[in-house]
Amino acid sequence: MDSGDDGQWGQMDDGDRGRWTMGTVDYGDDFRKGDHMMRDYKKIVAWQRSHALTLAVYEFTKRFPDEERFGLTSQVRRAAYSVPSNNAEGSGRDSQKDYLRFLFISLASLKETEYFLLLAHDLGYLNDDAYETLTDQVNSSFRVLHGLIKATKKEVGAMGRFTAKMLAFFTIAGTYGVPQA
Repeated sequence: MDSGDDGQWGQMDDGDRGRWTMGTVDYGDDFRKGDHMMRDYKKIVAWQRSHALTLAVYEFTKRFPDEERFGLTSQVRRAAYSVPSNNAEGSGRDSQKDYLRFLFISLASLKETEYFLLLAHDLGYLNDDAYETLTDQVNSSFRVLHGLIKATKKEVGAMGRFTAKMLAFFTIAGTYGVPQA
């Protein structure tokens, strides 16, 4: 699941690749408690990049006009922090399917952030350098989030196929009986 951005989507920003893999998603030091997958969202590069973007958005929006405090400033900040917060919330869900749903919400919030930054630039609240810096961070966040979504979709699909096969097996075994050894 190459993100197209400096390596694996699961690579940790601190250079430690942990036990993340390209194929089947391995969450490294995360663990299962019963059937509940406990993911440390702070280790997920998609969360790290979107958190950094959120911090940058907060810093740049300090310079927006006072009359935008409850308008564009509030909206772009809310859209930006929705990206890592949905990633974090999804990481605490019981299933990969639920996690994937929150990743899609994160992606939508990222696109919303992208638009609000364009609007701020067009209104003259962000100069060209600030807009380019933030847009680069949006693009970087998009690449790793998209890679994580692709990998999670693949895993959800594989689990769905496995579940369907097992259900079919048990249905057939129940209908025709399981041969005795």
